[in-house]
Formats: sequence, structure tokens, C-alpha cells
Amino acid sequence: MPQSHARVIVHAVFSTRSRDRVLTEDIQAELFSYLAGVLRGEGHTPIAVGGHVDHVHILFGLGRTQSIAKIIERLKVSTSVWIKTKDGKWADFHWQSGYGVFGISPKEIDVTTAYIRNQKEHHREISFQEEFRVLLEEFGLDYDERYVWD
Repeated sequence: MPQSHARVIVHAVFSTRSRDRVLTEDIQAELFSYLAGVLRGEGHTPIAVGGHVDHVHILFGLGRTQSIAKIIERLKVSTSVWIKTKDGKWADFHWQSGYGVFGISPKEIDVTTAYIRNQKEHHREISFQEEFRVLLEEFGLDYDERYVWD
């Protein structure tokens, strides 16, 4: 077969370092747009980007030429550099070291998009840590609580 075809839908989640609650509404829209732009620039297809004050959710179609680890690294590095130029209050901004990545069926895109867009409401009742544990468990991932948070 001379052509290569792929459709991998990824739901990525990562938080600010120590879950610092610094992603306030005044920066969220611009940050989410910037994340989508980085994805497009790297050959991926952004579907939904959202989050809350201490984390982001990114739903995207993974391009065929880059690994998940590489695009997550690119997203974190480029947004860290970008946000630090916005204002002096962002000078010490950092993302957590790790991340979660979950494969999504194309049939689940609408549900996952709605979930990502409803983060503010969702987090009135549940913390990021609780949410992340639920995702890990729903996707059947074993984890050691000692190494999930930084």
C-alpha cells in the first residue's frame, strides 16, 4: 500500500506545576487559542481546547509524523515561553512534569468536546486530582499516587 492513513484522536490533560491556580479567565481564552495554534503548526488537528484554573484538556487529531510525547513537550515548552512574555506575574510559570493521554473513539468526540467545554462547571464539584484519578481509572491505567503529582 503506497499511502499511509491514520486517525488517532487524543485527549491530553496536564496541570500547572503543583496545581497552581494561575490560569485565570483573563488568560484562558488566549492560552487555549495558542495551544490550538501550536497543534496546527505541528501538523495536528485541534478539536477542543479548554480547562480550568490549574489544568488544560486538549482534544486533537494526532498527525502521522510526530509522537505523543513530542507534541506534549512542544505544547508545554512553547506555551511556557509564550505565557512568561505576557506579564511579569507569569515569570515563574511552569507546567507539571507529567501528563495524561487517552485515546478517544471518533464516536466520542462530541461527548469529550462537551466535557472539555464544561470544565468551569465541572470543577465546582470536583478537583483536578479527583478528575484525573477518574480518567486514569476509566481508561484502566495503573498508577502510583506517589508519582502522579509534582
